This record gives sequence, structure tokens and C-alpha cells, in this order.
Amino acid sequence: MSAAPYITVREQAKESRTSRQSTAQPSVKRPLRVTEDVRVSAKRKSKFGLSTAEFALTQAVTFSLIAAATFMFSVLIGNSMSEFERRKAVDASVKVKIAQSDILRLRQEFDRLNSSTDVGAWALARGFVPAYGQAAEGNVNAN
Repeated sequence: MSAAPYITVREQAKESRTSRQSTAQPSVKRPLRVTEDVRVSAKRKSKFGLSTAEFALTQAVTFSLIAAATFMFSVLIGNSMSEFERRKAVDASVKVKIAQSDILRLRQEFDRLNSSTDVGAWALARGFVPAYGQAAEGNVNAN
């Protein structure tokens, strides 16, 4: 591609401009005359069609509504979460009481089964022969 077509078009446009300027009549600029009085309002309108004070008030009300809705939502969520945790704590305390009663029952059962009289009675019932101690002498009370 060559720049030749561009150069010729540019030169032709330049020649036509110079020829028009030399033959054209000088233009006379006339001052503008105002025929009607144009009143300028005291209120300035923003791009939303509201005055600055109205726009600021609208923004303040919108902010207040959003802040109030956010506050109420967070209070609702906070109360729900605290109630959920309270319920979990109540359930946990019930489970602790049940576990403590089970431990007490198992401890009593263990102590009963671990007493020397019960162990000796169990051994005699199954044919074990005492090798030493009170059981060898026959002092074990078998009920």
C-alpha cells in the first residue's frame, strides 16, 4: 500500500479550501440580542431532578432505613443464635446429669461385685479351691 492516494486527496482538499477562502466574502459577526428575559431559578437542580437539599434529605432517609433494617436483622439473628446456644446448654446439662447418675450406678455395681465376699462366693460356686488366706481356712461366708 502506498500513501499516494492519501497525499493526493489531502492536497486536493487543501487547494479547495484556499480557493474558497480567497473568493469568499468576509463574514460579519453580529452580536446576539436577547429578546426575552430568562429567569434563573434560585433552586439548583441535580441530575436526579431534585434540589440539593431534597437530594441530601432523600439520601439521609435512605441511609436511615437501611441502617434500621440492618440493625433489626442483626438483632434477630443474634437472638436466634443465643437462644440456640441456650438450648444446647440445657441439653448438655441434662446429659451431664444422666451421665453422673450412670457413673454412680456403675460405681456401686463395681464395688458390690468387687467385694471379697462376692468374689469368694463366686469362686466357690465355680469350684475354685482357695490356696491361701481366709478362704483356705474356710472363713469365707458363702451365701
